[in-house]
Amino acid sequence: MLAIIVCMLILMAITLGLNIIITVYNGASSNVPSSYTTLSKSNESEYSYGIVMDAGSVHTNLNLFRWPNEKLHGTGLVREDYACEIDATRGISSFADTPEKVREYLTSGSSCLSSAVNKVPERQRECTPVFMGGTGGMRVLNATSPDKVKSIFFHADKELSRLGLKTRASEEILDSDREGVLGWVTANYLSDRFSHQSNSTMTLGALDWGGASSQITFELDSDDYSTTGNDTQLVSLFGQDYRVFTSSQLCYGQAEALKRYLVRLVYLAYENHDRSIVTTIDAPCQPRNHKYQTTARELFDSLCTEYKDSEFKVKATADPELTFTFLGRSDHRLCHQLVEEAFNYTRCEATYAHGHCFKRPLPSPPAGMNFLAFSTYWYLTSLLNLADDYYSATTLSESVRKLCASSVQEAHQMLSSAQTETKVTSEIAGNSCFRGLFMLRLLSGGYQVTEEFDVEFVGRLGDAEVGWTLGYMLRETNSLPACSGTPEGDPVMTTDISRSELAVLVVVVLFLLVLGGMFIRLALAKRQERAEYAKFVSTIKSKA
Repeated sequence: MLAIIVCMLILMAITLGLNIIITVYNGASSNVPSSYTTLSKSNESEYSYGIVMDAGSVHTNLNLFRWPNEKLHGTGLVREDYACEIDATRGISSFADTPEKVREYLTSGSSCLSSAVNKVPERQRECTPVFMGGTGGMRVLNATSPDKVKSIFFHADKELSRLGLKTRASEEILDSDREGVLGWVTANYLSDRFSHQSNSTMTLGALDWGGASSQITFELDSDDYSTTGNDTQLVSLFGQDYRVFTSSQLCYGQAEALKRYLVRLVYLAYENHDRSIVTTIDAPCQPRNHKYQTTARELFDSLCTEYKDSEFKVKATADPELTFTFLGRSDHRLCHQLVEEAFNYTRCEATYAHGHCFKRPLPSPPAGMNFLAFSTYWYLTSLLNLADDYYSATTLSESVRKLCASSVQEAHQMLSSAQTETKVTSEIAGNSCFRGLFMLRLLSGGYQVTEEFDVEFVGRLGDAEVGWTLGYMLRETNSLPACSGTPEGDPVMTTDISRSELAVLVVVVLFLLVLGGMFIRLALAKRQERAEYAKFVSTIKSKA
């Protein structure tokens, strides 16, 4: 009887062990399964959701993410479920003087936000987080007007709290290094570089070019200890650590760089006219027949364009609504010269009150590393019909030179021929020459990314947008509890188990199988022995 009980207990242990092995094998047969092949939507309560908003300097993007409640080594296998753009023409930092209008901007002017909320199952809405991250544009505003930033976020929070989600919305300025690292996380996650399924053991570098800042991020060699300090961060995902270098250049995003260029033209005209403000100015980087207009407020209400020359500053900003008109001249040589000046550290420091100048040297990426370039890199190369090719300074330079020699009509036609969803506006046709030359200088001269590194321009990979939002959500899942939509207390099994632990578990189960077999054999032998003894006793009694 004791042997039978022991056998039953062993069989129960074997069954439990086999169930665990099957669960682990299905959920973690590799270090990181492909993010887009392991998720199904058969049972909504098995998933958690999160909304992340990229409040950039020139637009606001929204992403809805979903991941199984079963995590892998503590990190969720996140995928993008929905993406939309709230406004493609302005960012929340543009509401510095009218912060209350952020409410209308977020909801009344677009169905983007409400559509995202409606895609979250009702039972999951009680624990779905909403995060708004202000990037370069808000960093620029915060440096000079932190109270305006607080007011913008106050009104954004009030509007987001009306979404019907029970979790409190979170808004903050994303510091530049964090933005760079999160973009790097996204690029490598979508490329399966965190997975043992990848043929490459080297992660990808990331190049992000936004409206107000630019970032470069890459993993350092394991034996490279020369780079330390604030530029180096430790990133932990899926049970592994990565030592990552990141560097961000505020005021070198495409929108702020364009402002600096235009203000430089205003200053040169000012010096050439006995230090008097001139409002109609020749612009070498703009195409012939193009007239670009903007106000003093739009040009000078930024720390990136504040000059040390106090007299110029007073005269130029005396009337915030003063309109400056820039007449295109298609002068590639002079445009190139002005772009080069933007990367002259000594000249930059002598010119701008707040600095924010590009300073070399930066550490060189490991030999053989490949890069993904996204955001404005992608939009601009798409317009130039170069997004499907790897980076070639020669090819890009030829396309930009042709663009810079064009009239506005020719530039519009050239950019419109690309197979892209981006609508070629007058602003795009007028300023793409400058952006193209600036991008060339940023890559080759600023970051020293030469053609020995394969640089691929991407907007999306698989079903997800490449940017910092997915990386943010991935890292947040390390600390977010599961949102199952089931009664409190329901356990959620995870597969946070290593291969060595799995091997030990298999050995234990095999040992139990052998031990169980031995007990069963012993039990059968004992039963047979008792039966033979009973037969023997019966025979003796019958003879007596």
